[in-house]
Amino acid sequence: MLLTDAQVKRFWRDWSAACKAHGWTRAAGLTATQIDHHRRDLIERAGFRSLTAVDRGAGFGRVLAELGILLGQVKAAVESDHPEMDSGRRKRWVIRNRILPCLGVYVHDPAAYLASILRDKTDWYRRTSGYTVPLTLDELMDAPVIRTRPDGSLDEQPSHLDQVMMTLTRVLHGYRRKAGHSIHEMCLEAGVSCDCKECATPRAPSRQSQPKTVPSSTPF
Repeated sequence: MLLTDAQVKRFWRDWSAACKAHGWTRAAGLTATQIDHHRRDLIERAGFRSLTAVDRGAGFGRVLAELGILLGQVKAAVESDHPEMDSGRRKRWVIRNRILPCLGVYVHDPAAYLASILRDKTDWYRRTSGYTVPLTLDELMDAPVIRTRPDGSLDEQPSHLDQVMMTLTRVLHGYRRKAGHSIHEMCLEAGVSCDCKECATPRAPSRQSQPKTVPSSTPF
């Protein structure tokens, strides 16, 4: 199973609600096999053969979109046809909750720095639309940018959201290297979780540091 425990619980909660909404229940006369057939159809529509193969990111987003359609959620129905909406939401989360806090280690006002990048990156929009206000992060789409070459062929480029994210990442690591920080040190200073090898590898506590009693649960 690739999903987190919270995602698995979310799936079964929404699936139960969808079954009740469509009458796919034992009380309505369906067998367990028939109910499970509907569940497998949903997973396959999302592009997977089983729930255990669904990844935590875009894959789970597609599953939730299919569940939303069953539950009559218009927004989810739209996202099933436009997966870039879900990927865009996740990338904006990374920008706001990981990149900008880390950038704040090196610049006084990371939000203002982002605004300046958006002004530069969305100048094309002001020129073509006459709209005088720069686009915000929430207005940038994650769909690829398609341009026509002089010879008439099509050129697919990264989405505007990807371009902003790549610019921020390049600038951030330029500051980090100039400060002589490792990624681990930068994340600790910013107060964000670190995914480096050192943090991902659990260490066995020494005998001296082992507590006399071990708590039955942790807050995470």
